[in-house]
Amino acid sequence: MAIHITPDIETSLLIHSDEVEGSTSFKDSSTYGHTVTATGNIHHDTETTIGGGPGKFGRSSMFSDGDDYLTIADHSAFDFGYGDFTIDFWLRLNSAGGNKNYIARRGDGFNDSLWFFRTENGPQYQFYWNDNSNNYNMLGGVPETNVWHHLAIVRRGRLVKMYEDGIVIDTHTETTPRSYDPGLEVLVGARYGGGVIQSLDGWIDEIRISKGIARWNDSF
Repeated sequence: MAIHITPDIETSLLIHSDEVEGSTSFKDSSTYGHTVTATGNIHHDTETTIGGGPGKFGRSSMFSDGDDYLTIADHSAFDFGYGDFTIDFWLRLNSAGGNKNYIARRGDGFNDSLWFFRTENGPQYQFYWNDNSNNYNMLGGVPETNVWHHLAIVRRGRLVKMYEDGIVIDTHTETTPRSYDPGLEVLVGARYGGGVIQSLDGWIDEIRISKGIARWNDSF
């Protein structure tokens, strides 16, 4: 599976992470050019002795070993509303146990995340949506360490699908349409829950958020 991404008009965020070893500067390659702020020791990793290889694509990938994360400020590009969207990236875990977040958006007006995608203590992949009144939960797959996997969440109408390496591993049908805004900042490598919590331990590459498009409908 080769998914090395070129931005299009539906791309709300795209972080290639193709920088030099140790760099803590991260660039959004979407047309929005969001400012990406690094906290902690999150950095680009190219060393073959760390994780068994460089980035999935390009010369590096983002590496977090806990208490590290990226922040992208609130923007209307992340307000999906009732429309279609896709969240996808490549992931290589350093450890699979515990709750470790890949990407999330902070809720607006309540002290939690509007949505997050993570390793759930089990372990399984988990996507969770919550507007402080209603919520739904998706679980699937068996996360493993030191192997690259492509993960995606795709919403088309009321149907939400979770993919691992192009295979559907869970689905959720909304009984009534759910809105995916308002929200605040996007976090990569952690989530918000009364503070920034549950940081990633591993590598992530080609991080993309797409608004107004379900990039896949079936297995791919």
